[in-house]
Amino acid sequence: MIRFVVGCWYVMQMLVGAGAVLPYRDAAQPVNARVADLLARMSTEEKVAQLLNPFSSADAVAKQYATSGVGGAWGERLPGGDRKFANVQDAQNWLQETVINGSRHGIPVSVYVEGLHGGPGGGTIFPSPVNMGSSWNVSLLKMVGAAVGHEARLGGCDRVFAPELQVDTDARFGRFYESFSEDPHLVSVYGYFMTQGIQGPIAAADSYLGNTSAACEAKHMAAYGNAGKDGAASEVSEATFFNKYWPPWIMYAKAGGRGVMPSHQLTTAFMLPSHANRFMITGLWRGVLGMNETFVSSDCGDIGELSHAFHLATDPAEAAAVALNAGVDQDLCVSTYDKGIAPALERGLITNATLDASVSNILRQKFAAGLFEGR
Repeated sequence: MIRFVVGCWYVMQMLVGAGAVLPYRDAAQPVNARVADLLARMSTEEKVAQLLNPFSSADAVAKQYATSGVGGAWGERLPGGDRKFANVQDAQNWLQETVINGSRHGIPVSVYVEGLHGGPGGGTIFPSPVNMGSSWNVSLLKMVGAAVGHEARLGGCDRVFAPELQVDTDARFGRFYESFSEDPHLVSVYGYFMTQGIQGPIAAADSYLGNTSAACEAKHMAAYGNAGKDGAASEVSEATFFNKYWPPWIMYAKAGGRGVMPSHQLTTAFMLPSHANRFMITGLWRGVLGMNETFVSSDCGDIGELSHAFHLATDPAEAAAVALNAGVDQDLCVSTYDKGIAPALERGLITNATLDASVSNILRQKFAAGLFEGR
């Protein structure tokens, strides 16, 4: 089982004066109280670092973020650098020890992994979602989800990219195997029970996860899978969007889904790429569905694409501002937020309140998963 080696730093930081525990270190406190206490202690650099998800090896992540801390890292990528590790878990333990002992507040790293039909390497491999979608057995899918969540936690991962909620309506789509069905009702129901399995009983985002549960990061929101190529524009009307592609996200919210990954493409119903779609992320997901305390993390490199492919921005600062203001909390593969958020703040493109809201969403998941207690 994964364990964090935090050394003397943890003991020293736990103690203030005559044995008082720092509020954010007190596991007896509510999650949101711990988030607020830690946020007030952080510098802008440390806050920005929590919005970064490097797609790199453990030694590369540690070299860049050992003192500032970092939001997350991809578990399966961690052993791949110059430093040699016997397995993924050894790489994770080394990274956690390095970041916790090297940074001011000892904020652990969130480790994520794909979870569509299995968890970390060495875990059980289940059929792909398109095959599970043929089972017509929601109890079975809930059991599969429970196994994926449990094995993810045993492997040191607190967050899984699952379930897949895209409604694949175009058979030419190259990622058809990732989806349960082309029927929105089936995708909704299967996604609901898979989420319950991975995360455990339905609970608010500010509640603690069980020891055998991981947080879901469902993908890809929304209207994905109806074009002939991965990332191609979704040619849909508003009526089609809300009747065919949005229902699975409503059910995911009801299941207590804690995280979301926006889709690559532009959706013609809104004439915006998903990573710039404030109406969908902040208005619908967080506003209408009430999921204001969940986290939203980009797909790999897509915040940079707001500039390079969609021409909504002229530089990293503008691209970061567009995505952060839309409600995207984290940058997967770290192509833009690391360079763009600080200058965006200086130029008034984003506010400190917006930054703090996104950092809170990331810290909330870390506290909920028990990472500060070494789980």
